[in-house]
Amino acid sequence: MTDFWRPERSSAVDHQLRLLAGGCCGEESGPLPPLCEILNLADLESAGYCAGRERHTPFPVARLKITQEAFEADYFDYGIVHRFVSERLREAMGLHATGARFFEVDATMSAPLPRAKNYQVMEVSAVEDMLDLERSEHEPPKRLPGAERDSIFVMRYAFRADAAPRHELFYDRLSSAFLCTEAFAVRVLKSGCTGMSFAHPNRGPDGEVFYRTLRGVEEYVEWDAVNGVEVTKLVTGIN
Repeated sequence: MTDFWRPERSSAVDHQLRLLAGGCCGEESGPLPPLCEILNLADLESAGYCAGRERHTPFPVARLKITQEAFEADYFDYGIVHRFVSERLREAMGLHATGARFFEVDATMSAPLPRAKNYQVMEVSAVEDMLDLERSEHEPPKRLPGAERDSIFVMRYAFRADAAPRHELFYDRLSSAFLCTEAFAVRVLKSGCTGMSFAHPNRGPDGEVFYRTLRGVEEYVEWDAVNGVEVTKLVTGIN
């Protein structure tokens, strides 16, 4: 088992967004549907809302509009770096201000249930040196246009034996992978907060995807569209 996991939007939230869109949504296939809109997205992006953008102006209040009345996820992302977290999840995460900041959200145009979640935008600034470059499988480092350092695409992660991150939620300095500690994942899972899942950084030999759950490590099998649940099977039980 790994000591580090990759936090991401859960399959249930992803399915809900895609279903209500009448198709696909998210960064890979276009903008999110009217179910979830940031009404002043251009203003936020110009203030440094995008990954890799240095902020030169104050961060504006994000105007969030969620019209789906049953939407109550404690976590969801808008693209990759635009992460919304509920008040309940912020309390469960217990992140230190040196590694993450939260920005106000105006959700007055949202339905009552999502409005009551008291979402804020989370910006993670913590960076840790976690990757064992010699043992990891990766492409040769390359410098992207306008970048200050080389970028590394990692196919299989291997972490340093002496890795001791100062933060529980962070980016790896070399690969820019978004990671968290085992303790962080378990704490969020035990809180009962919804919307955030914890994937193993590496896939199995045949592309299998593994997740940390309260039962242990489980393999994703399929999405049960009839019952609206993720089907998994237990690989390693952890008490």
